[in-house]
Amino acid sequence: MRQFFQFLFLLSGLLLLNPDDIPAKTGLNPEDYSPLVGHLDSLLIVDSNDQPLVSIHANVPRIPASTLKLVTALMAIHHMGPDYRFATDASLDSKNNLRIRGYGDPLLTSEMLNELARRISFRTRKFQDMVLDTRYFDNPIDIPGLETNTEPYNAIAGAFCANFNTIAFKKDHNGRYISDEPQTPLLPFAIEKIKLTPIQSGRITLSHDPIENTRYAGHLVAYFLNRHDVTFSNRIRVANDVESSERLIVRFESPHTLAAIASGMLAFSSNFIANQLFLTCGARVYGPPATLDKAVAAAGTFCQKLGLSNGIHMVEGSGISRQNHMTADSLGRILKLFEPHIDLMRHEGREWFKTGTLDGIRTRAGFIAGRDGSRYRFVVMINTPGKTVDAVMKKIHEDL
Repeated sequence: MRQFFQFLFLLSGLLLLNPDDIPAKTGLNPEDYSPLVGHLDSLLIVDSNDQPLVSIHANVPRIPASTLKLVTALMAIHHMGPDYRFATDASLDSKNNLRIRGYGDPLLTSEMLNELARRISFRTRKFQDMVLDTRYFDNPIDIPGLETNTEPYNAIAGAFCANFNTIAFKKDHNGRYISDEPQTPLLPFAIEKIKLTPIQSGRITLSHDPIENTRYAGHLVAYFLNRHDVTFSNRIRVANDVESSERLIVRFESPHTLAAIASGMLAFSSNFIANQLFLTCGARVYGPPATLDKAVAAAGTFCQKLGLSNGIHMVEGSGISRQNHMTADSLGRILKLFEPHIDLMRHEGREWFKTGTLDGIRTRAGFIAGRDGSRYRFVVMINTPGKTVDAVMKKIHEDL
């Protein structure tokens, strides 16, 4: 009898609950999504038990745009580990030349180059020439989809690069060009490039010549070495010759883990970072120098091991090329594998997501927390004129 009255007490409590306090069940009718998705589009919604709730053209290859970066991030984590840190080496050779060798660090910013120079100053106060060693990457590497303009998203890859191979500038009140970053000097080398553009301020790609990009990084190091009272002949050259008597004086490891780099790549959709990681994976799997062919082969092997070789075709790592193809089903399976790293994704409200944009193409993929407490995966790939990702996402939010 006592248990009976306890049951009545609990039942009365439930009856008095505000309806808003009771977890809502999700209601989702696949037929409601058909008007939102055209014949050139794909949609996939999967529940936490891997059951597809909506699947429209999910096995048709589409251009993924920047959602492809999820594959690149996952591949990089697989081959290097989330705690991996890129390194840059500084050595002295038999002729007292300072040799700086890059290994593709995508986050060599001015602050980091200043720190590299500071550490070099502890080991030497004077040397002959600065020799920039870019052997770890092939030269040049032509990334499909990149255009030869000044847009920052078209910056090329390289073994030793500074500030994403871009420069940020503006004009002062006297009409003179100045740096738009307090940590970065506007060197004469950069001003020459700025004068070739009609742009008055902003961020532009430095050059599409890998040698020039490498030399610019060297000029920045020279600037910071001078500030740390290190002197040299002021000759800066790019050379890939092997010096057998090199003596390593500094191994500068990035303060950023691969996980942090991947998070930044996804947040800002950086094509430069994506392809630095993509190419580095190729070198890790098949040995240096990094080449596009090695990276593509590494991606193919990675997808094959995941059982996704028929659903993912990569020609580069950022999604800028329209030659990349992926099915919504394959991207949904990539999301499942990415879930342990969900915190690396952009997070707004109930969503963790990555978007992609090319001319005539809009994509969005990620996770959404349902009102029932479950986490759902979604992939939206829109190519049909008049159809929008926003309309699909609004419906998903309403239903889940």
